[in-house]
Amino acid sequence: MPTSIERWALAKLGKGRFMGRVQEGATVMVDQFRKLMKAPLLLAWTSALTLINFIAMGAQLWLVMLSLAHRVPITQAVAANSTSQVAGILSTLPFGIGSQDAILVTVFAGYGVTVSLAASAAVLMRATTTIPLALAGLAAYLMVEKPEARPAMEVE
Repeated sequence: MPTSIERWALAKLGKGRFMGRVQEGATVMVDQFRKLMKAPLLLAWTSALTLINFIAMGAQLWLVMLSLAHRVPITQAVAANSTSQVAGILSTLPFGIGSQDAILVTVFAGYGVTVSLAASAAVLMRATTTIPLALAGLAAYLMVEKPEARPAMEVE
């Protein structure tokens, strides 16, 4: 049973013809979130795996910066990459294209990295992450068995 805040938010989402579908999805999301919060071990595992993933992606950016002959602390690489990843997710653009890269350049500029070097790192990160992911997704899509096409019904 949703709390009063959840009911209020879901009621606001449900207004309008299009928003009814959003309300259904939000209701499912709230239910799943509630289940996750009731399973502390599962919550701890998913949080730990997410943290490890963000650290690994930051280490990848750190290696890219080293390949560009610029040494940054690993903590700055993890912070810059994590911030840009979250911004890319929040932007809802496919793969966070544009917003993720701009935030990465902006955060690195705040750390004193030149814009040209930060932009080069953003392009290389895009090439080493998004392109392989897109190709893997395309390959998986092509390998999925599709139902056979059936002939249209004849009209007499």
